[in-house]
Parts: sequence; structure tokens; C-alpha cells
Amino acid sequence: GARWEGLEKNGCGWWVEVGKGPLVECLRHALRLSREELRQRGNRGREWMKRDFGWRRIGRIMHQTYAWLLAGGAPPDHVDTV
Repeated sequence: GARWEGLEKNGCGWWVEVGKGPLVECLRHALRLSREELRQRGNRGREWMKRDFGWRRIGRIMHQTYAWLLAGGAPPDHVDTV
């Protein structure tokens, strides 16, 4: 039930509804793909993880957060103040 729409958005995997039927359908689709297509999906997934979840981005987000906490003003986009 995790919200991983990015798998499809980045062309590296599938995000399916919870349940046996959707999972079976997705697995059948995945097993029909060529090794090259699967390799490309893996490469796109690796790049997505490095870009959106790597230490460089984490450091930038932490820097923005602490700068905002110290200086005030409008919160960074990644901070939900609600």
C-alpha cells in the first residue's frame, strides 16, 4: 500500500493496487519484457534513487531546513507546516 507512483513516473517499475489480481497481472507483464528492457528499468531506478534519495539531496534539504529554522521566513517547499 505504499505510495510509490515514482516507479511508473520514472519508468523503472510498477505501482499496483493491493491484491492478488493486480500483482499477478503486473508480474505477467514484467516477465514478458526483454532482459534489455529490464536492465534499462533498473538503470532508471538507480538514477532516480541517487537523484531523489541520495546524500547530496538529503544534505541540501537539511541545509535548507536549518537555514529556515535559524532565519525564519517562508518554509522550504519540502516542509509541511499544516
